[in-house]
Formats: sequence, C-alpha cells, structure tokens
Amino acid sequence: MIPFEHIMILSAAIFLLGLIGLFVRKDALTLLVCMGLLIMAVGVLWIAVAKSFGEMLGQGVVLAIIATAFVQGCVGVMLILKLQVHKPSLQVKQFTELKG
Repeated sequence: MIPFEHIMILSAAIFLLGLIGLFVRKDALTLLVCMGLLIMAVGVLWIAVAKSFGEMLGQGVVLAIIATAFVQGCVGVMLILKLQVHKPSLQVKQFTELKG
C-alpha cells in the first residue's frame, strides 16, 4: 500500500505543475489542460483522504469531479474552436480584443 504522505506529495506536485502552467503559459489550450491538472490533483487527494478514513463516499465524489472536469474540457475546447474562427492564434491576449 502506498503511504498517505506519498500520495499527498504527488497531489501537491500535480497541483503545483498545473498552477505554474496557468501563470507561465499564455495559449488557451494549455491553460485548459492546466486547469484539468488542478482538478485532477484535488481528486487524487480527495481519494487518498477518503481511503485513509475508510470511506467509500470519496470515490463517488471523485467520479462527480471527473465528470465535471470532462464537461468543462468539452465546453472549453468548443469555445476555443469558435474563437479561433475570429483569431487564428490561440493566445489569450488576442481573445480580450473581441467585441460583440
């Protein structure tokens, strides 16, 4: 069995990677992937905490989190594809110039 501390470190590393990606990268698709990393890191930690307390409810909550992240990703990709019609680049700065 993997110790709880190792799972916490893994979750923190994934969360930190996603957070750094949000601040460093500027294209919309990478930002969407980094937000997915943040959500998955929270899900990994949630399962670890639920397992340490012996609760099975944590797995159900994480399934809901994964479903929500999937919907967020689909909507995000759809918006990016629609915005790419107006601007050929995926840089977020160019999307702030859209009007109407």
